[in-house]
Formats: sequence, C-alpha cells, structure tokens
Amino acid sequence: MSKSVKAGIVLENAVRMAGFDPSLMEVPVNWRMLAAMAVNSGLARIVAERFPQMRRVEYRRYRPTWTTAAEWREKMECYWNGAYWRLESGETDAGRAEPADGSAWRRLKMDEVAAFIEWEQPWEATAIEPGGVDVQEFAYEADPKYCPDAKPVRGCRMSEMGVSLPSPAPVGVFVRFIPQPCEITFTEWSAEDEYAAGDLAYLTAQKECYMATGAATRGLNPAADGERWIPVRLSANWVKYFTLLAASEIQTAEQGRYQTQAAAESEMERLKERFLDFGGENDTEMGGYC
Repeated sequence: MSKSVKAGIVLENAVRMAGFDPSLMEVPVNWRMLAAMAVNSGLARIVAERFPQMRRVEYRRYRPTWTTAAEWREKMECYWNGAYWRLESGETDAGRAEPADGSAWRRLKMDEVAAFIEWEQPWEATAIEPGGVDVQEFAYEADPKYCPDAKPVRGCRMSEMGVSLPSPAPVGVFVRFIPQPCEITFTEWSAEDEYAAGDLAYLTAQKECYMATGAATRGLNPAADGERWIPVRLSANWVKYFTLLAASEIQTAEQGRYQTQAAAESEMERLKERFLDFGGENDTEMGGYC
C-alpha cells in the first residue's frame, strides 16, 4: 500500500519549480487556486483511467438505518435490527417509533425489497463513480478482500442512478468500486468563515488540506478539532504527476511551462505503463486518501 502525502507538499514543490522559495514568501492566492485546480483535474483523470489503486470494497445496504432524527413519511423504508421496514402509517411522527412487529412499521421480506445501490447514498460517506464499476464484479456476499474465491452476485444491472441486484438479494453486500474523485484546496482557512460538511480548507503551517465532517462552528481551527475536520491527503503514487501539473499552471512560458506540461504527460504515461498496461502493482481497496 502506498503511503499518503500532505497536499501542501505538492504546492510547495510546484512553487519551487517556478523558481521561488515558499518558506520565504506568502504564496499568492491565484497560484493557490491554479495549483488546486490542476491537482483536482489530475485526480479526475486518475479516476477516469480506472487505476486499480483507486478501487475500494465497502459493505453497503439498500436503505438508511432508522433514526429518530430523520423525517419519516408513509411508505418510506429503512433498515433496523437486521431487517428492512416500511412505514405504513401517515400519522405525524409515526416513524419516530422504533421499527418493530406491531408498530407503524411493517417488516419486509427480502423479495419485497428493491435491492438498489445508488451512486450517492446520502447515509454513506463515499459516493460511487459510475465509470468506476464493473457490474459483473460489483456485489459480493463475502468480502473479496479477505475471500479471494468469493463469487460476485450475478444479474446485477446498471442504470443512470445506480446498480440493481436481483431479487431476493442478501440483506447487504460488499461492493467493489472506484469512488468519485475527491478534491483538495489550497485556500487558507479563515476563523471568520463558517464551514458546512464537505467544505475544504487549507492550513499553511501544517501543509494540510482539511475537509469538514459536520457543522464546523466558526473559529474552530481544523488542526485542533479532529472530530469535525479530517485531513485530505494524496497517495504518494501520484505526487510527482500532481506536482508537475501544478507547476505548469504557475510557471510562465519563459520558466518552462510547456516543458513541464510535457513532463506531466510523460509521468502519466509512466504511471499507466506501471499500473495498467502490464497489470503492475496493485494497492486495491486501500481507501483513506485520494
């Protein structure tokens, strides 16, 4: 498994390639924006090329887990205590009662459950990239990471919204996929701004990009709040490629922009030869970073 690298390493090395020392200057805002756009473009390309290092295996269910915090309406379905349930009452707050036999919820048999895994399940942290799925090897009853002989569920069908499993399906399945591209930012965190879940911020002192995991209250420094902020790091496999992309956006023609662009493309071809053309090294199901 490849190690992860702080996103700031890419920015600083790109600035050095442009002939400046980031330790002796404040990196201009427009350089930060250009570098982040270049890295995010590179991440999207790596996903599009379907590098095996981007694959994950995660356990998924077809409905959200019941919680009193959700707003449940008649005919909505949930998962609770090993079964799926459908709310059969239209009364206000009927869904706040715990699903159980004899309640407003009706226990469903598995042949009543439409086993469908959306690309973006709101209750899951990771969204599935539609182009990163092989529908013939998508769903497994046993974890294929630990059971190499696990057989995929046959008869899965892909649509524009997700993947349907044949009925009756297992209660849940392990799915193999490439996630939608993550993003990074080099825009400095501000104590004056409010950050919602999914927002990004950068701290120069830590050379770290962070993503808010919840309603991050204004003024909470990401480096000091590990519950509401998590670092977004890059796989060391791609760092040279990202650095060249970022540098080519910062450099002028006189500083070698076009030569750096060519070097970035050569690095991508090297990565494809190493990881794609010949099977190559495979860090499949690594997760944890981009």
